[in-house]
Amino acid sequence: MNHFDGLPGGEKYLGRSVSWHDDRVLFRRLVETTPQLAWITDPDGYCVYLSPAWISFTGVPLEKCLGYGWLDCVHSGDVVRTRQAFFKANDTQSAYGVEYRLCRRDGTASLVWAVGLPKFDDGGNFYGFLGVTHLLEEYQERADYFGEAVTQPHPAVLSGREKEIVKMISEGNTTDTIAAMLGISTRTVDAHVSNAATKLGASNRVHTVAKAMKLKEI
Repeated sequence: MNHFDGLPGGEKYLGRSVSWHDDRVLFRRLVETTPQLAWITDPDGYCVYLSPAWISFTGVPLEKCLGYGWLDCVHSGDVVRTRQAFFKANDTQSAYGVEYRLCRRDGTASLVWAVGLPKFDDGGNFYGFLGVTHLLEEYQERADYFGEAVTQPHPAVLSGREKEIVKMISEGNTTDTIAAMLGISTRTVDAHVSNAATKLGASNRVHTVAKAMKLKEI
């Protein structure tokens, strides 16, 4: 079912026919009230929507980022890995999570963590991803702290199970999915995440993933 309801372009969005499912409409309305870098793709992996924050951040016109053009905004050293991770997730219709450097409008690049969740209609048909791209630098406590963490050996602080669960979160999995995959309760998953956050001095899940990555825990 298509929903336009105040969205510019109706079924057509910059020349491409787009099905505005209910969750796509809600997602778009939510992200456009925040500075969130967000995106929507079709079943073939074609990007049909990027939030205003993405365009502002990269400085690249929307029409050049849609389709597969968003990959041109990825740092050249990360393009191949990022593309492979995305299309593998798209082909398997599974959660997507990857860390890469995204180029800013001023020519610099920032480390980001992109997460996408596959969406299905009532008939079980895959119709693409809803995704967000987090700026990991927003969760850094101090730049000098991470500079030391990268150059100096850092003792592992997370248990094997905590590392496993934090890594699964970084790949875009929800608590329910992780619990089902590991055969444990959602309460146990949340407890491991809470323990990991405490050990890493993190304030939330994104911060926990960011610090775990920076400290080479995952």
